[in-house]
Amino acid sequence: MSRRYSPARYFAFIVLFLSVAPVLAGDAGREQAVTILKTWQRALDARPTRCSIEVDVLARVNYVPGHAGACGYRTRILRDGPKLDMVCTPVFNNDPDSANPNKAVGRNFKTIVNGYYVQYEAPRTAKAALAVFALDGQNYFGRSIHALYGVEAFDGYACGDPKRLPELMLALPTLHLLADEKVSGHDCKVVEATSADYGKYTLYLDPSNDWLPRRIVNEKLSDNLSDGRKLKDWPFVTRGRHEVSPAVRVKGEYGNPETVKVDRWTMPNRCEYTETWEFQNGERCIKAYTCTVTKVDLHPSFDSAMAFVPQLQEGATLANQSDHSRPYRWKGGVPVPKSSEQR
Repeated sequence: MSRRYSPARYFAFIVLFLSVAPVLAGDAGREQAVTILKTWQRALDARPTRCSIEVDVLARVNYVPGHAGACGYRTRILRDGPKLDMVCTPVFNNDPDSANPNKAVGRNFKTIVNGYYVQYEAPRTAKAALAVFALDGQNYFGRSIHALYGVEAFDGYACGDPKRLPELMLALPTLHLLADEKVSGHDCKVVEATSADYGKYTLYLDPSNDWLPRRIVNEKLSDNLSDGRKLKDWPFVTRGRHEVSPAVRVKGEYGNPETVKVDRWTMPNRCEYTETWEFQNGERCIKAYTCTVTKVDLHPSFDSAMAFVPQLQEGATLANQSDHSRPYRWKGGVPVPKSSEQR
């Protein structure tokens, strides 16, 4: 017996299809986004992680109207897998709101991640007596190389967040695919995800060039983390107003990368990074960074550079960022809890 045509049944089927179709499309979009991020992840894993890179950074800062400044510094990074040795040297500072704008010029600030994390000002003729310290050094890797202000995107990091972007975004249920876009003439795959900790990330990846990020946009709100603390917990003083006001939104944007081939690898040559800070009092601050890579060495000699070994005085104080109630000292070339010295 043949079934008779039923307009009501046909209409019910159409309603059911239209209600399910967006879910199916969403699932398919997420699967494609996962595939794209895993492909980028494999490309990152294949990149050389033993290298020496030197970068010149020019920073232009526009505060409230009538207050602007600029500074420049040179950063040298040695990297061996998860180990990091970074020296940052300010070379000029003409910030008109600074009480002593050239105070730090010529001084070296050193950061080391070698299981633990330490950061200190490196004296010219002596070892340092004080350092910022944390036991969970890998949690500070992404934060530390953010001193490159955009160059770190070539290794999958961005905006000072501790995790590589593929690992961070693959774990998020909000991950989805957006329509393809052209960025500076390059066809890019676009994926997006929102993290409760690190805000919303939108990535523009170039599949024709080792999945190079052509653009990265990160938007953080007051409850998102910036350098390990919620944005609203940072006390900010907007320049020119001299009043404390918390930040309510920060937008970080990396883009316009220029590349060069070193051996067979696509390496950074130049890029731009901009941060726009918005404050509760209605003011905002724009920080624009231009980063130029002056040297890339994929076969560095770490021994001659005394890499990954802090130059600290015996007994130097280590300000423990992981637990302020548990101070450490530098003894015998390793960090030691102060409480254990009396045992």
